Amino acid sequence: MTRVLPVRTAAVAAVLVAATLASSAPLDALAQRLAAPSGLACPRDRLTSFSGEVIGYDRVPGSLKLRIRSDDAHTTTIRLAPVDDDAARASFRIGGRPFETGDWASIELARSALRPPMRVIAWICEDGRTPPVIDWRPGEPPGRDAAR
Repeated sequence: MTRVLPVRTAAVAAVLVAATLASSAPLDALAQRLAAPSGLACPRDRLTSFSGEVIGYDRVPGSLKLRIRSDDAHTTTIRLAPVDDDAARASFRIGGRPFETGDWASIELARSALRPPMRVIAWICEDGRTPPVIDWRPGEPPGRDAAR
């Protein structure tokens, strides 16, 4: 029986090592997770964020449409309506701080003409009530996977 014990111990150790390695991937993903903007009224288990470059932008009276190429190479389209100064203050951030009316000049060359390159972090709540929050990142360098 003493000869079998080291084999069992080695097998148990191998299973423990494999379980530890398998569980480290989700921990790495959590370590890279972005903190949600303060005051965002969305359950954290219903909140998703996309960080990436804006590849499509259309702002017309009353609405805004963004196409984002995320850092992990997915394309997402976000539509916001209404988009007036009050809605912008509620749904937009710029560099993490609250958006103000004068900040349109930091992100647009002219109405519906975005300053290139423009990155954003888009926070999408899947509760069906909370509007998206867009954190504009003018001048921020491309993301980690942007060179793909």
